[in-house]
Amino acid sequence: MSGCRRTFSWSAHSAVHTTGPASCRGLIHWLPANRVRVRVAQDFSWRSEGPIHRRYGPRVLREFLHDRFDGERTLLRFEVCELSDATFDVIRRKLQRRATEITEMAERDAELPSERKPGVGVALALRPWTRRKLKQRQATFADPVESAGGIDSVSGD
Repeated sequence: MSGCRRTFSWSAHSAVHTTGPASCRGLIHWLPANRVRVRVAQDFSWRSEGPIHRRYGPRVLREFLHDRFDGERTLLRFEVCELSDATFDVIRRKLQRRATEITEMAERDAELPSERKPGVGVALALRPWTRRKLKQRQATFADPVESAGGIDSVSGD
């Protein structure tokens, strides 16, 4: 709790008052000396289309990605490519393993004081995707005969 009090400039009374609702919901557990243990898993995931995901998901991702990612401690890689189903599945499994490894590292760092571990966001995502305008062009030029109204109209019959 002392880390939160320093970070947010809370008095002891304000800290207890502010964390009260989380305590009542069982999200935190009070320890001796006004210390708190968070009871939410480090690697939680929002239910797809759940209320929290719908309300906060797009905003959180927009806020996270609204950065130039040009600092010394930043990284942004965005790859667009064509993959077989087998390769897609391999990449998906590898990303899941990396997410687990990140969670494990964060758990090891949990005992360090807050001053020694700045907050970090990591987004891992993978999905079939093509730029919308490219998709529209592909659809327009996919079958010139069909786009022209079928074989009969092309041949003049």
